[in-house]
Amino acid sequence: MIDKNFTKITKIFPSSASLEMPKEKGTQTTTSSSAGSFLRAFLFAIILASFAQQVVFVIFQRRESSSTTRPRLKTKQSRRDIKMQILQPRTSKVTQNEVIVGLSSLAGLYAKMEEKHAIDVVHCALDLGFRNFDTAPHYGLGLSEERFGKALKSYPKMTEDLREEIKIWTKVGRVIKDKNDVLKTDRVEEGNVLGHPDCVFPENNPESRPTLNYTGDGVAQSLTDSLERIGVKHIFGIRVHDCEDEMRFEEAANKDTGAFVRIKRMRDEEKVVEDVSLGGNDPMYSLRAIRESAENTFDGVMAAGSWNLIDQDGCELYKECEKRGMYIHNAGIYASGLLVGGSTYKYGPANENVIAKKKAWEQLCEEFGNVSLPAVAMAFSAAPNVVKKFAVGVKSRFEVEKTLEWLNEIDNIDPKIWEEAKLRGLLSSDCTVPNVF
Repeated sequence: MIDKNFTKITKIFPSSASLEMPKEKGTQTTTSSSAGSFLRAFLFAIILASFAQQVVFVIFQRRESSSTTRPRLKTKQSRRDIKMQILQPRTSKVTQNEVIVGLSSLAGLYAKMEEKHAIDVVHCALDLGFRNFDTAPHYGLGLSEERFGKALKSYPKMTEDLREEIKIWTKVGRVIKDKNDVLKTDRVEEGNVLGHPDCVFPENNPESRPTLNYTGDGVAQSLTDSLERIGVKHIFGIRVHDCEDEMRFEEAANKDTGAFVRIKRMRDEEKVVEDVSLGGNDPMYSLRAIRESAENTFDGVMAAGSWNLIDQDGCELYKECEKRGMYIHNAGIYASGLLVGGSTYKYGPANENVIAKKKAWEQLCEEFGNVSLPAVAMAFSAAPNVVKKFAVGVKSRFEVEKTLEWLNEIDNIDPKIWEEAKLRGLLSSDCTVPNVF
């Protein structure tokens, strides 16, 4: 660029030789020569000044262009900001109060379950001191809620004080209807109808149909139906469930008639619940709901499969909740059951990389005193301080007992296991890990 600009300059300002004044004859020659020399020097100075100005301009342009095409190095201040974004670690020990007993299995998730067996699972959980329970109309088209209600009603040690201690969350977004009552305008979730290849609840009532409804009226109807199925007048909280496609989201987010504005009103004005949240598998939809809704719409998020030993893809959601003073209820802490002996991950067969990572964790646990992998997974699930509770699905008395056993084992985990996990690449170097033992 400098050469081209220099060429332009020489065209505008000819060389000093071309600017020589013609010599005149006689006595005027010396005077003319002096005048000509002065003029040539003056014009040459102008040329140099103009050239210098062009050079400075070109250099400035190059520096500006460079600053827009190359990323600037982070300042010390920006590095501090990045460190502040790392999730704050838990500052208190994990206790039984942080455990939510997930009740999808009461509806016979993947395999049928006798009703008396389902009731026994709940009774065992109550006997061992568990007080937080999470269910949903989606689980068996209401069957999970019905069996949970029967278990509460038949529990021989139930007292008024115990009833006050129990916290129940259910979910909204689906209204279960008799197939004869389904309207043409209803959106039936065919994938959860008995007989459909995607249906994972083999005990679904063949006469029932799940209809998707993320309107305010749909939310209210869903809660009314849930209270009737559970057999209680009041529950602690509701979650907007699986609002994870554009149609569902737009309906729920409607500022006048959507689920989001209605659940806030149900908590703040109608006082029918104390806690309202989101519940789903896709952290990006939860982020969008939080950011696009009115301030303080949600108390928290139940995030499934987004923070466990296999991956932590919900970190951005966790940071957002931490910043806003919201909670996370961590579900899927065993990575779809993979970390407790299963072979699936995120609703499909686990791939080779995921299986290899699981085996690496098993090896690490053996090296650190044969600590159980489920206990390590449980400890990790509650590592960020924003995680106020985590959910554990159980389908037998044995699994309830093992949950308590693994919970008590957390205190015996060697803290050095986390640094070793980072050195082996099982966790990122800046991942939040347990630091309270």
